[in-house]
Amino acid sequence: MAYYSGQVASYQELLDVLVAACITEGWTWADGILRKNGCYIKLEVITSGTATGIRATGGTGISGSSLLNPAPTRPRMGNPGIVNLIQFPVVYHIFIFDDEVYFKIKFANTFYYLAFGKVNPALLENGTWISATACGAGNRTDTNGSIRIGSSGGGAGGAYNASAAAPFWNNNNYSDDWSNSVLFHDLDGVKWSSGNKNAVSALFISPLLDRIPSLWTGEAIFLPINIYLDRPANKKSLVCQFQHSRTLRIDNYEPEQIVNLGNEKWMIFPFYKKYSVNRGGGFDIDHTGTFGWAIRYDGP
Repeated sequence: MAYYSGQVASYQELLDVLVAACITEGWTWADGILRKNGCYIKLEVITSGTATGIRATGGTGISGSSLLNPAPTRPRMGNPGIVNLIQFPVVYHIFIFDDEVYFKIKFANTFYYLAFGKVNPALLENGTWISATACGAGNRTDTNGSIRIGSSGGGAGGAYNASAAAPFWNNNNYSDDWSNSVLFHDLDGVKWSSGNKNAVSALFISPLLDRIPSLWTGEAIFLPINIYLDRPANKKSLVCQFQHSRTLRIDNYEPEQIVNLGNEKWMIFPFYKKYSVNRGGGFDIDHTGTFGWAIRYDGP
């Protein structure tokens, strides 16, 4: 893996350092599209309107300078709401693996992320997943906060346009572009995950999330991020497993803490903002309780 860190003063600079790092690690960048090994991701800086930040659109290929079969849901690294707006400069962490990229930024005690990669196990040659802090369509204008997260799910649903601020946490029926995660699967005549054909990870590990950390040892299990897709006849199929990140409860960890497990190192992050007082999350909040993740780390 490769690890990069530093500080920048704008979304454009964030995009520039991400693209430069990806190019160094074997990705190709042309016409605003990153591509490698069947992944095609358009990245653009949005500076006006209610959905500012870095927006990521997945595709299945390129025709000229355009994406083929662009995803209707476009995750965004940016403000999920109208409170706690981003404050530049920000610190960034970039983790690049063969088929996965994790981009975390920090200001004050708040973290945003953008992550993308190739669906594994490989269903298709061009299977791509993307997740970020916020939804592409906009944000929720609640003055208390815009996050909706619990151990079994969260995010937008119906008229409730919140973000879970966590990867593949939305188990609701949402409109296109009102989720912060999307995955290409091409199953049952549908190309991309959506509010009518959800791809979800949290729902299937919620019993474990509710039982950690251990009251005896204080330790939290690193849980695999497995993504299941809605299928006909109320069935689910495992369609993706993240290779270099894990979900956990961070009650007894600090943000950016490095943890040694055997001969591996992992860096700990809240999904958005740690708040131990209300560790289980909730509605219209500006934190993600003690829900977080660990990313494999090979830095100093």
